[in-house]
Amino acid sequence: RYDYIYDQVVSLGEVWSTKIIDEYIRMIGIRSCWLDMREILITDDRYMDANILWSESERRIRNAVTFSSADVCILQGFIGGTVSGHSTTLGREGSDYTAGIVANMLDAERVDIWKDVPGILNADPGWMTDASKLDNISYKEAVEMAFSGAKVIHPKTIKPLQNKSIPLYVRSFVEPDREGTVISSNISNKQSVPVYVKKENQVLISLLPVDFSFVMGESLGRVFHLFYQHGIKTNLVQASAVSIAVCVDNDREQIERLIADLKDEFSILYNENVEIISLRYYTDESVKRVTEGKNVLLEQRTRKAIRFVMKDNDTLPVKNGLV
Repeated sequence: RYDYIYDQVVSLGEVWSTKIIDEYIRMIGIRSCWLDMREILITDDRYMDANILWSESERRIRNAVTFSSADVCILQGFIGGTVSGHSTTLGREGSDYTAGIVANMLDAERVDIWKDVPGILNADPGWMTDASKLDNISYKEAVEMAFSGAKVIHPKTIKPLQNKSIPLYVRSFVEPDREGTVISSNISNKQSVPVYVKKENQVLISLLPVDFSFVMGESLGRVFHLFYQHGIKTNLVQASAVSIAVCVDNDREQIERLIADLKDEFSILYNENVEIISLRYYTDESVKRVTEGKNVLLEQRTRKAIRFVMKDNDTLPVKNGLV
């Protein structure tokens, strides 16, 4: 299996790099201990996107990290291991997630994550050159931004920190003296500028059951179970009485398998190469800025946020299969 072999090989890079760091820290006179997270962070066998077995992992990490004979502990992010000793990886942004997990299990005072940006910005500076830094945001705001597609912090990193009110500092290794952004429950000022988040390379899938079964909701559970079974995470969902639209990452192989399982019961339309634009604290000007010249396929709006699924042109949707 590709996913199993991938985890056994890729995990070695984390092991070797932390070994090098540990040796350097010892060489400059700092007492350190090196920990192998394949033996400490215990997961299930969902390779490439493993789930933490929390109780057993917490017991092991508390026993391993004591600081009785070391001032610093060097450990790996992104990797863990099964109870039978096979290496696993934690999926996208797994290293940051590891920091959140370990902080929770050890009741840490704070977590610092170092990036190549000055903190969390209100937009990707590669997309909007006038992007500005957010000094502090709430856990909820961070999760909303990350789920919408912001790339600095993944939503799953926030949850273990929020559970114990551990603040997260996002700082720049390019400018280490700058304060960065703090994510916490103690927010002193309200957000005053729009926040723009773009998630590209999406596929908008529309499902229309031939027997109108969505009216009674009978097919919804089966549909979303199939999404999960094929490893497809939904980034946006919109349902009506007789149809459902779902936006997902453009993974051709997984989507083709999903369509094969659904095509006998559903009429399936989809648009490739769409993008999700999320705006928080939107204004008329900010909405115009992101929608001008675009073909809006779907819109969701609340009091504080608005989301668009858009394309650059009017390409017609494909029916029942990728081309």
